[in-house]
Amino acid sequence: MEFFFQSVNAKIDGIFSAEFDKDGEFCALAGVAKRIKLYDFRAVLANPTAYHYPMTQIQCAAKISNVSWNPYCKNMLSNSDYDGTVQIWDVSAQCSIKRYQVNNKLR
Repeated sequence: MEFFFQSVNAKIDGIFSAEFDKDGEFCALAGVAKRIKLYDFRAVLANPTAYHYPMTQIQCAAKISNVSWNPYCKNMLSNSDYDGTVQIWDVSAQCSIKRYQVNNKLR
């Protein structure tokens, strides 16, 4: 597990949030880089010392403070950012389906 976080440049990307889906199949990493990176965690477990590339990346407008999978719908993910925005994503379509401006910017 430690090698996985080293191989995904966790220090360079400044990961603030790591979240597994309800089945432990996918892992979402997000933070300073303004991207949500999605990994097939089964592949990581099958070959833990290999360098793993994200299956997909979702670009966001600001640094991400938190990411969370929907416990009922496997392809839905939400994130909050430092500009005070919460977004709901359809991971399959790689698009935002809902956006909320919840407060002033955090710094």
